[in-house]
Formats: sequence, C-alpha cells, structure tokens
Amino acid sequence: MYLKGLLIFYIMSNILLNIIIVTVIFIPMAYFMFSGNKEKSAVKHLKDKLKAFDIMPDIVNCFQGAGIALDKSKSTLYFYQYEGEILTKTAISEINKADVSKLYQTESVHDHDISVLKSVSILLKMKDKSEVSLPVFSILKHPNVGADLMEAVRWSEMINKLVNK
Repeated sequence: MYLKGLLIFYIMSNILLNIIIVTVIFIPMAYFMFSGNKEKSAVKHLKDKLKAFDIMPDIVNCFQGAGIALDKSKSTLYFYQYEGEILTKTAISEINKADVSKLYQTESVHDHDISVLKSVSILLKMKDKSEVSLPVFSILKHPNVGADLMEAVRWSEMINKLVNK
C-alpha cells in the first residue's frame, strides 16, 4: 500500500513538474510571438498615416501614443501623435542636440517613498535656442512605460549622431 501511494505521488509530481516547465517556456514564447505582430501592425499603421502626408520614411518606430520616423534623403525627423493626429516635422540641420526628458514623482507606499516615472519626452534643442518636446510616454494615458523609455534613448542617440555628422 505504501509503494502504491509513493508511485501515485511520483507520477503526480512528474505531471505537475511537466506542466510548470511547459508553462514557463511556452507562455513567454507566445507573448513574444504575438507582440511582434502587434509591433508590425503599429508600424504599418504609422506608415499609412505618414503616407497621407506624402512622407516615405526610412526608419520608423512606434511608442504607445505616438510614432517617430526619419527620412534620410530629406534629412527630416517626423513625430506623429495619434491623439489629435499632430505631426511635428523637424529638419535635422535645425537640431543642435537631442536629450531624453524624464519626469519622476515621489509617492509614499506603505511608509516607503518610491519614485514613479510620470512622463518621457524626447527634447530637441534647436540651433535657434528654442526647444521642441516630443511626448513619448505619459502615465496619464498608459499604465506602464513598456519599452518607450529605452526607445526614446535610442532615438536621441541616433539623432545626435546625425546632428554631429
């Protein structure tokens, strides 16, 4: 009787272990497979919106509430905000420097102060000393930052490389 119980426990633990392994492997894999399709769809949507303005960019990237594009032949940067359908067009030759602007707010949770990222923008400092803010992320519109902060940093670096050529 003892061996029968031990055998049942062994079989059940193997089944449970196999379920855990399958879950740990396949759920992230499915997430990345389906999120890639979502990204392709967002890029296509942005390109369609820019095509309406006769813009055919070389490099395109999407944020949660906006998209950014670069036309290398025209040396022009485009930023399209989905809400309000606002298109910002900036010649690379007019830009002095690009930075990423992050706004944090300190909040108290269970007697601990934590800094919460509230917004991210790409800040274009122009040669005429003006500044153009391209809003990449706002916690008021999206619950989490996702990859928007990293993409904003990547784009500011790319813009700075183009400016310094």
